Formats: sequence, C-alpha cells, structure tokens
Amino acid sequence: SACVNPYVNALGLDKTIPMVDPTAKVTYADGYIYGYSMAMCDFHNLPLALETAKGKDYVVIHASTSFAIESEQHDRQSIKFDPYIEEFINKIAKVNPNVIVVMYAGSVIDVSAFCKNVKAILYAGFAGQAVNEAIAEILMGKVSPSGKLSETFINSLEDSFAYQIGYLDDGVNYEEGLLLGCRYDDKKKVKVRYPFGYGLSYAK
Repeated sequence: SACVNPYVNALGLDKTIPMVDPTAKVTYADGYIYGYSMAMCDFHNLPLALETAKGKDYVVIHASTSFAIESEQHDRQSIKFDPYIEEFINKIAKVNPNVIVVMYAGSVIDVSAFCKNVKAILYAGFAGQAVNEAIAEILMGKVSPSGKLSETFINSLEDSFAYQIGYLDDGVNYEEGLLLGCRYDDKKKVKVRYPFGYGLSYAK
C-alpha cells in the first residue's frame, strides 16, 4: 500500500504552510532524499540544509522511515530512524534551536537520539495524501493538536516484549498473551518515553 500512487500528489509543508498563512515566508531545502532502498537514498544535502536553517524563526524537519526500514513484507529490525536522519536533526538543532520534527512513520519511533535537542515533535503517522494540509494547520495554530498516541512509545527496542521473544524463522509465537503494548509496560514497570494516550495541545 505504501507504493500506491495517490490520486492527488501530496504537497510538502513548504506549499501547505503558505496556504494556511499567506504571510508566512518559507524556504525549503532538501535534507535527504529517500529511495526504495537505502542504496538509492541521497544523503548529500546537509551543507545546504544547515545554511538554510541559520537565522530562521523555526525549522521544520520532515523525518520519515523508508521502504527499506518499514514495510508490510518484513518485520522491522529497529525502531530508530536511519542514523543519518538522527545526525541530521541534531546538526540542524545546533545551528537553530527552534526545531520542530514532524515524524512520518507507521509505528513507534525511538526518538532518544534527538528528542532533547528539539523544541517539538509532531507524530503524523502515515495519514494519507492530505496529511501536510492538516500538519500545516496545526503548526500555524489554526487548529489545536488533539491527537493521542494509539500505542506506547518505548525508549528502545530492548524494552519491548517482542524483543525478548526474538525473531523466529518458522513463524510467530505470541508468548506475551494479554501483555500487549502498554499492558506489558504497566506489568513490568517499564519506563517509557510517551505512554499510550499521550498527546499535548495548545490549551493551558
């Protein structure tokens, strides 16, 4: 499904933010370009992105998993972004302290490598072809973010019960029984990054 072309191509935030607020001045720079595999990715745009980020009021980073990391055809071997993306976020944060990371992913992401270095993280999931229209309305304050996490964001893959079970070549053994997701975390007193149901808004 991730390879299906949408009826209308999704617009980037550099296009949707001015649609929400015509007075907003947005400068776009490619930080990295994903391909169908890691070998097809282009990670050579960091210098331009760093220069573009300097002196701006805010920097919004699109951070996403790729087909190489997340697919319906295989299990994820990690819940972290590609190391280059983590490094990219942290380097941008060094030249501009007002970084907002918008995460596009199908499930939990380990954000421990960069979460303390950015001002905000907005989890967009894989919300379809109009996702950036909605994200722009949130970023520009037209609507208040009100979504709540549908699963617990753990600190690392090693904190999950699935990791304890390990990978099986001949099938899946659901040894966790009823201790799924947050139930396991509650039972085992696991310290998590963001609990099930977590979500901030602009309301005080």
